[in-house]
Amino acid sequence: MSKYEYISWQKHLLSKVDKEPTKEMIDEIVENVRNPKINDFLAHQLHEVQNALFSGASDYRWSDLERCAEEAKRVYLSDDVSLFPMSFMNLGKAVEAFEHPTRDEHLEMSIALAEKLTKGLPFKHKELQLQCLKDIAQDMAENKWEGDKDKEIRLDDMSQEVYVDLYVVAKENDLLKYFPETSTIKSWLRKIAPEYASKAGRPKKIEK
Repeated sequence: MSKYEYISWQKHLLSKVDKEPTKEMIDEIVENVRNPKINDFLAHQLHEVQNALFSGASDYRWSDLERCAEEAKRVYLSDDVSLFPMSFMNLGKAVEAFEHPTRDEHLEMSIALAEKLTKGLPFKHKELQLQCLKDIAQDMAENKWEGDKDKEIRLDDMSQEVYVDLYVVAKENDLLKYFPETSTIKSWLRKIAPEYASKAGRPKKIEK
């Protein structure tokens, strides 16, 4: 069975980033993650399906992604606004499914964990890598929030910023194999976020 791994929209954008991205490049990527061009986003999902099927992937998640992406594309081209929410919500669920391991992958992880821990080899198993990345992500966020004197950085924005910074660190340290999605990083940061960061809506602009 093929081991082709889904490349998310965020990772697709970040794959084009140099080792030392400029602030302008990071800002552009974050904006493209938050507000992607729908045509490009849908094309990426279908491109991933084609790559997976070409490699021989048989995971049910690929057929779900193909079905939902094709439906979202059809709705988008039809301009039927009433169907937008449901079709893109289904597409979001299909994409999110790739963040969670299948039953077979759970079994492989359990076996691998027992083997690696007994051999004392660090950072080879998914859980160990994720714990390392989680610690780094939380440190990054804490430093940024400590410097946020005007209390303007909300949890969603911080998750996007940390995602980009963490990706660079992971790339430099060979920790990309199990690099998490933004939603996972957000769940990590929610545990340490200051109260104002979790409030709904945008912060009010402070008069200078």
